[in-house]
Amino acid sequence: MSKCARCGETGLDKGMTLCDPCLREIGTAMQELENQGVDLLDPDDPANPY
Repeated sequence: MSKCARCGETGLDKGMTLCDPCLREIGTAMQELENQGVDLLDPDDPANPY
């Protein structure tokens, strides 16, 4: 069993690095950025935080 790299929750399936709640939270944040017009695939977009 693995441990979540973000929150430390244990009991993840082999090969998983994030637990379901962390994945959902990150996915929701990415959707919100896209709704605000940020192109997450464009590294030159000035609104892209990554």
